[in-house]
Amino acid sequence: MPNKDPNLWQSIYLAITASATWQGAIMASIIAILRILYDGKETKPLKIILEAVIFGALSLCVVSI
Repeated sequence: MPNKDPNLWQSIYLAITASATWQGAIMASIIAILRILYDGKETKPLKIILEAVIFGALSLCVVSI
């Protein structure tokens, strides 16, 4: 097992809180998950997670344009 760096989680937290781009991607993913759960038609967790990742990635791409 590689060295465990306790500062890794702190650096990830700081990167997320300092960047509005990442915050937007996380919010888009959360909205996608909530939309799917509210609809109730899709029940497979893998599809729910993949759709949330797709929405987050799309928001990251739109911000970079």
